[in-house]
Amino acid sequence: MLDKSLTEKSKISTELKSLSMKYAELMVKDFEKTFIEYKEHKILIYNEDENLVNILPRFVNLDKFLLLSGHDKNYSLNSNIYDCKAIISNITKSFPTIKGGGGKNKGNIKLDKTYNKDELVELIKKGIDNNNE
Repeated sequence: MLDKSLTEKSKISTELKSLSMKYAELMVKDFEKTFIEYKEHKILIYNEDENLVNILPRFVNLDKFLLLSGHDKNYSLNSNIYDCKAIISNITKSFPTIKGGGGKNKGNIKLDKTYNKDELVELIKKGIDNNNE
């Protein structure tokens, strides 16, 4: 009985991932139109469906955008043209209760609380501002 339930769970999880991949691929064109421009940075923020946060960077054009995607308090910052490491470093210096790190193209941020989209935008702007000083 337990084996059957585990097999069913695995099958459903695989199906959800497959559907999430297809959805992300379709929605990314509209999503990319929602960018916020700030000091020559094109910022995209996604904090809605936790099933999509890890999939989205595969489909977003990281040669054009800085993508912050995550859920609750855990976020990833991805870009091929903006220095994620420097931006995260500036955020953690400005906000000692926020943890994070990573490399030039990808990094992780552990927030101290749940932020709404507008607060996330301000957080990224702070990281960009300190990067340009």
